[in-house]
Amino acid sequence: MRNYINATIEGCTHHALPFWPGFLSSSFPIENRAILPTLQHLKSHLDRMKNAAFVKRISDFHLLLLLAKYLDVPQLAEVVRNQGAVPEGYQINIDSFANSS
Repeated sequence: MRNYINATIEGCTHHALPFWPGFLSSSFPIENRAILPTLQHLKSHLDRMKNAAFVKRISDFHLLLLLAKYLDVPQLAEVVRNQGAVPEGYQINIDSFANSS
């Protein structure tokens, strides 16, 4: 059974689930904003998180959306969801994209 919270917004009370951050981060630029994500953003993001496991480095929803332009993402998304080992081919390609910027 889920524990719900009551949130009051502008005088109306809403029955809602509490925030749960999960395993995804959200530090990568969002694609529907004034500054569109680029491969340079990918490089900066990967460099900033260089001490983390590769799966943690790519565990960002908006980063995965950028990668979807270049890679077949369903298998990669499954790896991120399970926080498993990133297949070597994906890691090589992602590093290559980042270093081409």
